[in-house]
Amino acid sequence: MFPPSGSTGLIPPSHFQARPLSTLPRMAPTWLSDIPLVQPPGHQDVSERRLDTQRPQVTMWERDVSSDRQEPGRRGRSWGLEGSQALSQQAEVIVRQLQELRRLEEEVRLLRETSLQQKMRLEAQAMELEALARAEKAGRAEAEGLRAALAGAEVVRKNLEEGRQRELEEVQRLHQEQLSSLTQAHEE
Repeated sequence: MFPPSGSTGLIPPSHFQARPLSTLPRMAPTWLSDIPLVQPPGHQDVSERRLDTQRPQVTMWERDVSSDRQEPGRRGRSWGLEGSQALSQQAEVIVRQLQELRRLEEEVRLLRETSLQQKMRLEAQAMELEALARAEKAGRAEAEGLRAALAGAEVVRKNLEEGRQRELEEVQRLHQEQLSSLTQAHEE
């Protein structure tokens, strides 16, 4: 008999062999470390097993008897309950983490608003300081101008005083000359 028209032949056994997994280590998300791992009772931790050995024998016997009596279907249901409890615990952890995340986001938002307000306040103060610096500079320039004007006025006052002194001396000299000429004329 002939093989079907679309068939290429037999599939090699290598097709069914498991392919090797990637050698690169896979990294778990960082939030995964916050979720507690819940394992079924068959995979208990060594410390939990020690606690089990320290419990009274009656409890161990009751557990053994009750597990013997359970049907396979009931065991599956108890595992399902434990699994759902583990999921609900993980969901509670996630809800708490989300609430904490929201609280932190709100805190960050408030800090950003506060920071923005402080930045605006600092910018306003910087502008005010610049205006005060300009006013101080203008005040200093005006004071220098007034000092220069005062020095100029002092020079003018001195010149006027010296001029008046010369005029007074000139008037006194003329008066003295007139007095001497009148005295001389009177003596003659």
